Amino acid sequence: ITASQYRNDFFGIAFDATDAKITAPSVVNVEGRRARLVDVISDTDDSQHEYTLSLLADSMQNYPQLESTEQYVRSVRHQFEREGLQTVTEETSLKISGVSFVGAIMKVAPADGPPHFRGMYTTRLKGYLLSLDITASSPEQLKEILAKRVSFKAAGSK
Repeated sequence: ITASQYRNDFFGIAFDATDAKITAPSVVNVEGRRARLVDVISDTDDSQHEYTLSLLADSMQNYPQLESTEQYVRSVRHQFEREGLQTVTEETSLKISGVSFVGAIMKVAPADGPPHFRGMYTTRLKGYLLSLDITASSPEQLKEILAKRVSFKAAGSK
């Protein structure tokens, strides 16, 4: 973490966290071979621009029967549905800074506030399922965060 930037050299990912607070690492479970590597929480009073972003790494060893990243995201989406979230977009392939991901978007409708949206975007990278778990005020804002705040360095670059 440097100023308003989070960088993870192992996965080659970086976040621009301007106007946000960064906490890293928030959870590391060595025995479970999974980690919540970073949490980014926007630091604004404007509810239309509030967001959270978490980077999660889960060892592929935890899923010996897993056939695809799409299957993993579908499983997570179904868990969210059991928790009361509504599916907006089922599993869809997309590129984030040139890296292929599978993502799904859910609507969170709390009883005590306006609805917001949660996107789960996952890729396989270096023996892990690497996921971006993002919340924002709209599906469009989720896409904007991915496009403007998340970057991967090109293979072989420093």
